Amino acid sequence: MGYRFSYQIKVDYSFQVVRLCIFNRYGDLIDQRMSWSFEQLKSRLEHKLSYLAFILAKKCKLHGQDYFKYLSISFYRLRSFETFLKLLETGIISVSFKLGYFKSGEHYGEIYDHGTSFDISKEDLEKLFEPIYLDLYSNVVRIGMTNVQS
Repeated sequence: MGYRFSYQIKVDYSFQVVRLCIFNRYGDLIDQRMSWSFEQLKSRLEHKLSYLAFILAKKCKLHGQDYFKYLSISFYRLRSFETFLKLLETGIISVSFKLGYFKSGEHYGEIYDHGTSFDISKEDLEKLFEPIYLDLYSNVVRIGMTNVQS
């Protein structure tokens, strides 16, 4: 019988970190040393996702070549780092560990790390991001409920 572990994400405001808590199959905490600092997370989040473009497209294959028909595009602005933490605490944002293994070659069978991701469903996107509405005819941009003339 193999090992069975579970994990939980805990936002620790007193130490300003997000902890990865590992539990054994009996539910006992066995490790919580892995963490991300608020500073590190905030920096990466604001650098990579201050703004987001969500593009909906349909893919088709024609003569072995992939083609895309773009159906819509939506623009968003990150609400705040504090919102990110609250959504992480409530489980609306989850954490995934992307692992793979070599299927051939010199490293056949070895595991490699694709990285860690913080995931949110499309349905919950507006809890983390505010929509940006563009009116190209009147040069008006509306972020959330605020109008900005350009």
